[in-house]
Amino acid sequence: MFGRDGRGLANAARGQGAVSMRTIKMGRDFSPCPGGRSRADGPWCAEAFREDTLGPALAAEDVVVLHLDCAEGYGSSFLSEAFGGLVRSGAFTSEQLRRKLRLESRDEVLMREIWSYIDQAHA
Repeated sequence: MFGRDGRGLANAARGQGAVSMRTIKMGRDFSPCPGGRSRADGPWCAEAFREDTLGPALAAEDVVVLHLDCAEGYGSSFLSEAFGGLVRSGAFTSEQLRRKLRLESRDEVLMREIWSYIDQAHA
């Protein structure tokens, strides 16, 4: 599914190459109204975001910057599936995500909630 490597950032930090980075703006690059857990819930669900947008970006880039403020809001089922699902699926470890994923939001509570879903997930 997605890469597990995670070595790109470490190699770049040691001066072995440039760090590749991608920025995702939730409202522009996915949906201004994300919601639902699975594809049965609609096209802007967490499963679609994780499998079609965020997961591939994380696999391809050393760092992914995710801007969260440009969407209406996020339900807990969306956050759990989109972010915790990255770990539960076995695509990434929480340690890899801590190195690769940069969350940006004015809402500190939202960012802490996302990291809690990642940290609590078990593959």
